[in-house]
Amino acid sequence: MPASQTVEYEGFRIRVRPAFWLRRWTHFWLYFQATQPSFEIEVLKVAEADPPPKTLNFHITFADTAFKRYPLDVSSWKIGDRDTLTTEKTLLSPTGDASVRLDLGRLIGFQTLYAFYVNPEATLVFLILNAVLGVSFGTVAALFLR
Repeated sequence: MPASQTVEYEGFRIRVRPAFWLRRWTHFWLYFQATQPSFEIEVLKVAEADPPPKTLNFHITFADTAFKRYPLDVSSWKIGDRDTLTTEKTLLSPTGDASVRLDLGRLIGFQTLYAFYVNPEATLVFLILNAVLGVSFGTVAALFLR
């Protein structure tokens, strides 16, 4: 099940959600290998920081420790400014935990904004077969018990 949290960092309120409207609307929790999801990173400046950051660096990190970096220039932002950074479609090839994270700097590390698990395609085949066989068995049982 994906986990998401809103984070406040250096005067910015940050939230991540799937970019595909149907995934947001249904809260569909399964991600599979070879799918290409994208994410919306919503950033709102709510306060001044001293010193203000010049960029916010976001990473999509995969189970094999590979990552894709998305920098957002915030050097000229004023309180109330907002932007939505939509990531490009990202191929999910390795099975395991993946996340969208905010880079907090070398000494601090990362803050996870959205975490999910990438399943192998075999899981999808199993789910489809389970649904088909379940409906078939239920129909036969209902007809037999009439």
